[in-house]
Amino acid sequence: MENEAAWPRLGQAFEALNRECSYLVLRNFEQFRESAFLAGHDDMDLLCDDRAKLRGTLRATARFARDGGVHCTVSIGSVKIPVDIRTVGDGYYDKR
Repeated sequence: MENEAAWPRLGQAFEALNRECSYLVLRNFEQFRESAFLAGHDDMDLLCDDRAKLRGTLRATARFARDGGVHCTVSIGSVKIPVDIRTVGDGYYDKR
């Protein structure tokens, strides 16, 4: 289910994820609350065990029709943030 409703702020989106999903932020987690992105990286990479559940909870919409929902967009206020939703075993991150 795709829902384009915007989150008022990033923290609210993560509060929902914390209640509903098993996930982790793959990069820059130490300073994530202050600045969601590292210089040169304008997207957010998440690793989860259930991509469909995370996408629904996050209200993410697909950026590409043919990639199984990996590359998405999340609306935070008036800003659209690119999000890559990875799963354990998809080859992006060593599953060990």
